[in-house]
Amino acid sequence: MEEEGGHQQRLHRGAGTQVRVTQLTLNKLRDLSTRDASQIVMSLSRSNGGLDNILKDVSMDADTTTLTLEVLGKACQCESMPEQVNEILSLVLQSPFIESILYGFLAQISFGTDRTHKERIIRHCVPLLKQLLVKMPTESMKQVQLVTVLVQKIWSDTSMVDENLNQDMCSITNVLTRTRPPEIRSAGRGAQYSVHSEGDQPPEDFRELSIYPAKQELLVDGPQRLFFRRNNVAERYDNLEHYLDVQFRLLRADYIIPLQESIAAFQTQLGDESRKSSPLRSHVYYNVHIVRPVCTHNGLCYRLSFELPPSTRVNWATSRRLMFGSLLCLSSDRFVDHFMFATVDQREKKDLKFGIVDVLFERESVLISDLPRDMRFTMVESSAYFEAYKHVLEGMKRLNDRNVPFQQYIVRCESDIRLPRYLQERPNPRYDLRPLIDENYCLRDDDDMQLFRQEFSDKASVAAAVELNNPSKWPSADTFHLDDSQWRALQNALTKEFALIQGPPGTGKTYLGLKIMKALLHNQNIWNTGENLPILVVCYTNHALDQFLEGIMKFFKGMLIRVGSRSKSDSSILQECNLRTARQRARDTRSVPLEVHANKVEIMKTMTALKGDIHGIATKLEVAEREIVHERCLTEYMTTEQESFFPVDQVYSLSSKSCIISDWLGISKDMQWIDNLQEKKPPEEEDNSVDEEVINVVSLAETAQSLRLLEVDDLDELSEFDDSANLDVDVIKVRMETMGFEVTKLDVSSETYLTGSVKAEWDEKQRRKRILKRGFARKIDSVDRMPEAEASRIDNIWHMRYKDRWRLYRYWVDCLCRQARGQIRDKEKQYHRVCARYKESLLQEDKMILKRARIVGMTTTAAARYQSIMQEIGPKIVIVEEAAEVLEAHVISTLSRGCEHLILIGDHKQLRPNPTVHKLARDFNLEISLFERMVYCKLHWDCLKWQHRMRPEISRVMKAIYPELEDDESVKSFPDVRGVSQNIAFIEHEYLHEIDGETLSCVNMQEAEYVVSLCEYLLKQGYSQSQITIISMYSAQINVIRLLMPKSRFEGVRIASVDSFQGEENDIILVSLVRSAEVGESIGFLKTDNRICVALSRAKHGMYVLGNFRFLTDKSDLLLNIITQARNEKYLSHSLQLVCPRHRTGKGIEAKEPRDFTRAPEGGCLKPCDNRLPCGHACKKTCHSGSHSVCYMPCGKKCENGHPCDSLCFHCSRGCPPCKKPVQKLLPKCNHVQMVPCSMEPWLFKCTHKVEEDRSCGHHISVECSGRKIMPCTNPCSQVLPCGDLCSGTCGTCFQGRLNQPCQLRCRKILVCGHACLDQCGNCPPCQKDCENRCHHTMCQEKCGDPCVPCRMPCPWSCRHKRCTRLCSEACDRDRCDERCRKQLSCGHPCIGLCGEPCPRLCRICDGDHETFKLWLGNEDDPNARFVELQDCSHIIEVTSLDHWMDDVRGPEEEDEDEKLKCDDLDKAKKSDDDEAKTAVLLKVCPRCKTPIRRNLRYGSVINETLNSIEAVKRKIIGNEQRIRELSTSVDRATCMAVAPDRPAIEALTGHMVVKSEAVLAAQLNQVRIFLQVARMERKVSDARRQWSGSADSFSPIARDLDAFRSWILQFRTVFGEQEIIDANRELRRLSLLLYFLKSREVIHDDLQEAVPAHLMRRLGSVIKDLEQCTVITEDSLDEAESVKDELVEYVPETRIGITEDERLMIVHTMDMKQGQWWRCGKGHVYTVGECGRPTERARCPECRAEIGGENHAFVENNSWAPEMDDAQEQPWSEEQDYMLALQMQFGR
Repeated sequence: MEEEGGHQQRLHRGAGTQVRVTQLTLNKLRDLSTRDASQIVMSLSRSNGGLDNILKDVSMDADTTTLTLEVLGKACQCESMPEQVNEILSLVLQSPFIESILYGFLAQISFGTDRTHKERIIRHCVPLLKQLLVKMPTESMKQVQLVTVLVQKIWSDTSMVDENLNQDMCSITNVLTRTRPPEIRSAGRGAQYSVHSEGDQPPEDFRELSIYPAKQELLVDGPQRLFFRRNNVAERYDNLEHYLDVQFRLLRADYIIPLQESIAAFQTQLGDESRKSSPLRSHVYYNVHIVRPVCTHNGLCYRLSFELPPSTRVNWATSRRLMFGSLLCLSSDRFVDHFMFATVDQREKKDLKFGIVDVLFERESVLISDLPRDMRFTMVESSAYFEAYKHVLEGMKRLNDRNVPFQQYIVRCESDIRLPRYLQERPNPRYDLRPLIDENYCLRDDDDMQLFRQEFSDKASVAAAVELNNPSKWPSADTFHLDDSQWRALQNALTKEFALIQGPPGTGKTYLGLKIMKALLHNQNIWNTGENLPILVVCYTNHALDQFLEGIMKFFKGMLIRVGSRSKSDSSILQECNLRTARQRARDTRSVPLEVHANKVEIMKTMTALKGDIHGIATKLEVAEREIVHERCLTEYMTTEQESFFPVDQVYSLSSKSCIISDWLGISKDMQWIDNLQEKKPPEEEDNSVDEEVINVVSLAETAQSLRLLEVDDLDELSEFDDSANLDVDVIKVRMETMGFEVTKLDVSSETYLTGSVKAEWDEKQRRKRILKRGFARKIDSVDRMPEAEASRIDNIWHMRYKDRWRLYRYWVDCLCRQARGQIRDKEKQYHRVCARYKESLLQEDKMILKRARIVGMTTTAAARYQSIMQEIGPKIVIVEEAAEVLEAHVISTLSRGCEHLILIGDHKQLRPNPTVHKLARDFNLEISLFERMVYCKLHWDCLKWQHRMRPEISRVMKAIYPELEDDESVKSFPDVRGVSQNIAFIEHEYLHEIDGETLSCVNMQEAEYVVSLCEYLLKQGYSQSQITIISMYSAQINVIRLLMPKSRFEGVRIASVDSFQGEENDIILVSLVRSAEVGESIGFLKTDNRICVALSRAKHGMYVLGNFRFLTDKSDLLLNIITQARNEKYLSHSLQLVCPRHRTGKGIEAKEPRDFTRAPEGGCLKPCDNRLPCGHACKKTCHSGSHSVCYMPCGKKCENGHPCDSLCFHCSRGCPPCKKPVQKLLPKCNHVQMVPCSMEPWLFKCTHKVEEDRSCGHHISVECSGRKIMPCTNPCSQVLPCGDLCSGTCGTCFQGRLNQPCQLRCRKILVCGHACLDQCGNCPPCQKDCENRCHHTMCQEKCGDPCVPCRMPCPWSCRHKRCTRLCSEACDRDRCDERCRKQLSCGHPCIGLCGEPCPRLCRICDGDHETFKLWLGNEDDPNARFVELQDCSHIIEVTSLDHWMDDVRGPEEEDEDEKLKCDDLDKAKKSDDDEAKTAVLLKVCPRCKTPIRRNLRYGSVINETLNSIEAVKRKIIGNEQRIRELSTSVDRATCMAVAPDRPAIEALTGHMVVKSEAVLAAQLNQVRIFLQVARMERKVSDARRQWSGSADSFSPIARDLDAFRSWILQFRTVFGEQEIIDANRELRRLSLLLYFLKSREVIHDDLQEAVPAHLMRRLGSVIKDLEQCTVITEDSLDEAESVKDELVEYVPETRIGITEDERLMIVHTMDMKQGQWWRCGKGHVYTVGECGRPTERARCPECRAEIGGENHAFVENNSWAPEMDDAQEQPWSEEQDYMLALQMQFGR
């Protein structure tokens, strides 16, 4: 019998795996019932959670049923994990739980009398029934109806009163009984919406609306219009439902209307022939089709291929098209009846150029994998950032009376604002506000989330207990370092639950916000009692959020989390606070519950496995949809006859570029047109378009893209399951195997720096490539393919027209694609579900982290995304910065049911919210924020009064907007702007603006040039780049200004739009208003007063505004008032007066045009400066405004020896450099007299005097004095190498003859291919040049040394008399035709060629004087002579002589050079006994120019016979294929044995040759193996130097020898001979012995001085000296050293553990421990640790009694790992492995 408290587990076996399923016992259910709803969901939704089993248990008792119902009811209340809740509900419906178990249980208790028990059952039953009906109405309707009757009866019996449960029960009843509302129909074209009055009722509950538009809402003549009403600005709403309905529908319409308008414009253009050539303002894409699925952590995306209209050219670097998050609408019938929605997920410029974009289809769209492959779409793009809309709209649908706080203010607009609820519960609440007085006071958190306290100053004591309800007893404003308006705002912010603070520009609203935050944090014991809830900080922009959080961190050192890992802040401290870093920190400290991590690990494993399965097949799909597929992937769809035309038995390599199917389709023939520039006519069409030149700038598109990405926190990736590297390799391999010919990159080229005729030729070739690329793409994309019946009847695929070949090819590809789609269809659906679960599990991990934080900061969009978990966390206090810029719906979706205090900080007179649809903003008040609406509704708000930013001249301009704004004393002392006569100027012009064609934004080039010139002038006044900002209203103008500002001069100057510069400031602001047109035209953005307010309030010291004010003031009353005031103050003029800062006489320079600034080239005037510099010289520069710290005159000062300084004066400002004048000095080290720099001490100088020296190698050399005993011997080595040449190295570089350098002589032998061997002397490797073999069909794409793939196309040699029936690469089965050609040349004379041969280009009559017709070989002057033109060199040869030349075994001119042209490679190809192998195998050459004859149909048999012989020789040179594969595998395995730092060197060595041969691979294998031994020995030397740091210098000689040995072994060789192997092994033996002896000497010195005999110590010293000598080591010397070692091993074993090497191996084998579990004590004695390899207790070393082992899996300090005992590469455990072990122990995975 099962015990009640046990956690029994069962094993389910299947598919070769074991899955442990947890049994849900009573104790387990009780434990779950006490947990959070999200934890319950994670536990139940796991595959081994046990829910499925318990739901099927029809014998469940009452207690188990009650607990199961309670757990399910709580799980249904989890809003943050809908996908996993759905899985639980699905299990419930598939089980007998509702119909059998629950129904019987409810029937039983309905007769009971325990009222409390009945109420408990109802409280958990109702949420379960409601969620079943809401989420799965069709499947659950019958079961819920059955149970609801019993629930209602039990409810009536208990007479229970619960408003929330009553609402849920009413919802259940309504769902069971409701009917579908009638459709509302309307007529009309264009955007489908109409104005509704406040009395109009919505047609349906807004919560029932899909977030995505219905088809009827997008159709031009659709039956349904968008329903929405105006936002009430100064009036209350009827109720919460009225308010939410208005906000929801307005926000939804804001992204739908742009789609409506784009579709309507597209359809209107389709129906209007006169407008078809005019460009659409909307972004439309044609011929869109789905290429493949793409697995991302964001979901299952799909790669789309698209086309733009032919006349459209897009610069993707600057375009705002297809940005991340943009909403796309796709239709297969031009938006008549079919609609699909997707959002842009990946935007890569390199992919967009090829018409590729990755999108995420919305789940409510049709299942993508079920769509026909041939379906093509038209796609329309909305500019709205849909990601922001989606999360807010989803959040609003979850809002109701129970979770929307402050309804009395937001909905009913009540003006009586109460204390926060947490203060209402306290009588006479008091705050300690001392931290506001002591500004340096810092708040800190400890581990228990309590704030550390520190001492306050005496003056702060007055604020120790401030009575919040009695403002008269508060300390004064000055005490808090505030002005009066800030002080009043602080009081209201702390005492009102709904606070509004308006902060005009520069009034310190952020400063005040930080004061409020500091007060709340310090008094958290008042509002955060009993639970640790964070304060939520919400901002509209990332910049404002970063700025506010950085301000907090100056006084708060605690747990602050910034949601959104892509923070724009450069602060390393803030980077440490982002959520992603907090996640990693939580895992490291194990602070996240194990079940949360376990749930995510399980999901991640599934995702990784599915991703690998999908991507491999999807890659094949992508190639099939866009490229030419290799025949190797299509043969299974061919008939046997069709397959016979492809050499399926041929072994393909991934590097092979041959593809027969591209030849069959005629692609190779078309490609010849690219190089034939004389042929003007293209194969199919001309290219009439011109590519747009891409501008290399940091674009606004990239800026906007990054801002959108800033809103999305990086999805987490678990490193232990991140198999992306291996997956990428697999994908590349699949792509290479599938690819036959790459069409999409046909016109890609890296050539950029070309000039003249070369560039013209390159441009023409690129144009032709683009033509072919479009033609190939159209053929691939065509849906005209051959039916299966017709395809099966095709026998000879070469006897088909090209059109039919393409039709047959498309049939094969369609078979491949349909098969591939079928293989991954189910996996796609599964990945959809798993990815949704992954996001939910990540949210739960984030919730656990955010719960522990003291402050959480996020943008409004991030707040909407996290709304579900923020509702569960329930922060009491929310502070919204930039509240006046945020759409009201965004703020509402941020608030949770637990919010008790809301503080809105902003300024409604600056930037307002920016909806996408201008009409909704203006006519429906969507641009009115909650902040501004509350002000209009007469709620109390505080307006700050004193500005601290702008100098008085600038702030006076702002009086038109803020009449009560006052200047703080600090701004009255700002310095004047240097170099100009005014600190503020409005510069008027009348240059008209233009419209940018791509962005439809405005550009004014004159303004752009002027502001850039002014900026450069101000920089010359000494201002830094960071002190100047250029602001413009239009994105295109910003881009133009960027292009005019080279980085070398303007790096650091910020150029920004008005919207992005909100909340920021700078010393000098330059404003470009751009708009300038004829009177009467619109002024666009400039008629928005808020933007004007922002633009004119950013400057501190100086502001300069450019614009056509006569035009602008006609449309804007605010600008009219400002310009009127500017005119009165004399700020307005047509020019800017420049003032020379030094010569103040005269008028200065009037800068009316940009060129006027050139009259001040250095920032002053044109007079000479002539100021006396600090050095005494006169400044020779033209008048300038900068400092005079730089003098370019010669210094002239003298050193103590009287030598003049030859440096420039400014170089000597801090003292002259040391004198370098050479003088004679006596060097104390060697007593030589040398010419030493005057300032140098003689003992520091390296003597260059030549001295004679005898070296240990026996040579007598001349070296510089300072190089004695250091410089390597420079005498020639002169040893005879195995190749027979003398060694070209020196005695020093050849290690005194121990290791010779490879032969450096070039081989220059003629290879079998005809090329000269360019390798070093040795065994000639396969030729690495490109193969030049080609026939009339194709050109070989391999390297010359690789065997050529024979051409499989039919031989084209035919005439009217004879025809060859064999393949191109075979010997022809016809003989030559000697009949004369009957064709006539273009001149009208007869052809001089032969029948069936290409006609020679020369005419015997017209070109009679040509050298071709002069006597040369004997018959040229015969009037009946016939000629053949050689295609390879274009020479024309008389046929009789040429026939003899080609048929002779040796050509006439080859006889004398027979010996020279013999193929030396044959001797190296294993010395074939065949006599033919000793004869030169070379192609015949042209008798005139010696060009090899490769293409000529008449001599094709001769050419093919020679080529076949050459191929046989190539295969012999390369070697046996099986042996090559074995050697390659051995090299790869040896490379894998290397440690990571050594692998690049090995890869550089092994990656040298493109064509691999048996000899080269054998050489590389030998080199790698020796290198590994050298590297291992280097590590041992490094360990020894660390161990005996005091004697580290004694290991320096061996370290130098090993370094030189490394360089020698890594030199590339084509052969590594026997002698080199012997030399290398001898050197390894020498160094190994030397290392042992050096280490032994140190060990003896440490511990064994008395134990080792004196004679042995003398022999030890002698052998070390011998081994360190720089001479060739003899075998006798090595044998002597070995004998010393044998004697010494008794005292100093090799392993230093008192045993021999053999004994070590025996012990390791006997102990049978896991590798890596050996350790050493502080004195080096080795011991082992059992079990997991980590210590649990301390002990004593039996050898030296030192402490070993450790506690809690941590070793004592001086113990170290001993990998040399068992050659371990890594320790057997890690922190991550430990974590995974814990998971397995708890969850059985």
